[in-house]
Amino acid sequence: MIWMKRHGFIGPIGDDIPSIFPLMAGIILFIATLIYANNEFNTKNASINLRKAGLDMAYIVIEKGYVNQGGFEETCKNLLVPSAKKNNVFFAIMLRDCTADPSESFAGSELCSLTEKDDVINSEYLTKKQTSIYNYPISTECETATGTRTGLGSVSIITWYK
Repeated sequence: MIWMKRHGFIGPIGDDIPSIFPLMAGIILFIATLIYANNEFNTKNASINLRKAGLDMAYIVIEKGYVNQGGFEETCKNLLVPSAKKNNVFFAIMLRDCTADPSESFAGSELCSLTEKDDVINSEYLTKKQTSIYNYPISTECETATGTRTGLGSVSIITWYK
């Protein structure tokens, strides 16, 4: 008979179980929100750092306003490669002279690069990476039928993470 008068009472812990579920859901939601915000912050920070590395290298490439294929190896070896290693990125510098077809996306020649071994830099390879691409007009040497002349070309600075 005592049993009948205490209907609804499960025990000291049994009465608290229904209130534990909303508390746990709130705590889990709060922690998940913090983790999501941290991941978004890290993604944006990585994107900004990649763009900064690309701009640092772009400044080195277009500093003089003139680029030719012959005298760029020293700049590449002494300035661009150490800058890329400092920023922990891979890069490629593509020069499109005035004779290149502007409708081709990867027309021109590769002046300098730092990549993994046996990597071929093309649009298929770069779509798999988080890239930062900067294109600048630049004065360069152009091959014509009468010889070499100075003309307007463009240089592309492509950076991506290792």
